[in-house]
Amino acid sequence: MRWFGFTKPLQQVQTMLDEIDLDARGKLEITEFLKLMQRQFSELRGEQWNLFTMLDNKGNDHVMVSKIPFAVQKLSQYGASIAKAEKAANENHFTLMDTKESVSRSTFQAFFKSFRRLEIDEMRQHACYNASEVLALRECFNKFDKDRSGTVEKRELAKIIAEYFPEATKSKEGRAEMQLILKDVDQDGNGALDFLEFLVLMRRCDDIRDESDIQLEETVAVALGIEADELEGYRSIFAAKANWVGELTPADVQSIMSYITEFSDEDVSALNAIVREVHPDHKLLMRFPQFLQVMKRLVDDNVGNINQHCERTLKRASQRGSLLL
Repeated sequence: MRWFGFTKPLQQVQTMLDEIDLDARGKLEITEFLKLMQRQFSELRGEQWNLFTMLDNKGNDHVMVSKIPFAVQKLSQYGASIAKAEKAANENHFTLMDTKESVSRSTFQAFFKSFRRLEIDEMRQHACYNASEVLALRECFNKFDKDRSGTVEKRELAKIIAEYFPEATKSKEGRAEMQLILKDVDQDGNGALDFLEFLVLMRRCDDIRDESDIQLEETVAVALGIEADELEGYRSIFAAKANWVGELTPADVQSIMSYITEFSDEDVSALNAIVREVHPDHKLLMRFPQFLQVMKRLVDDNVGNINQHCERTLKRASQRGSLLL
């Protein structure tokens, strides 16, 4: 989906795939894929239409050019770029400098079609990472490019992989696969990666980890007896809080649980212990499969009297529903 400019969290993508993959084979046929893409583009067009209507204060089916930068900021998935917006405007025979002019709905839609194409082109040049992700990865790259040569040497790459993808270093097969990826990514064969090559390496590693997460999620959900609708709820909660690399911290879980109960210091210690226990490297981090395990343990161990608080919350919600009826 990233190739087409949709950078949704893995858990949201999984939920959409479950809805589209009617035969539950785990793979999309061409008709299912087209249906998925049609839904995404339809939602995007709907957002553009609704935003134009909101900005059309005079109701004359025109929007002031001065409002275009705001519209770009609202609709861009990658971080608004005035330079790209100006280029898209020029392609449609206007300029953002003419702030007293206005554009019609059709021109507004054509502008965003051009702007989105420019954004997608830039994403594809950066291994399908969006602007904010590229910025975060640039910080990571610079941390290991200590001499500011613009490249990261092979010995530094081993440290990056160990820090960000430790699972790749734990088995002989994983290390062999990583060596093949490094050889493939290092196209000039100089034993060092420039930033664009580094992005390709990160994309390859991210894809491998995402595939592993999907397989582990299925295993964990079956083992814990989590039904499909409950799993979808957990995915929504996780996606709303996860950082750009798809991880949560115990503090994030505390924030989620604060809608139900407040954790004492003892409860926080119990949470930390559970997180370390389920993490493969005993870190205070969770990807989605570990998040499922943590939430199950919190309920089973009744940490923070979570079960009683949930019952009271549901009872109050039920009472409010009765009053509305």
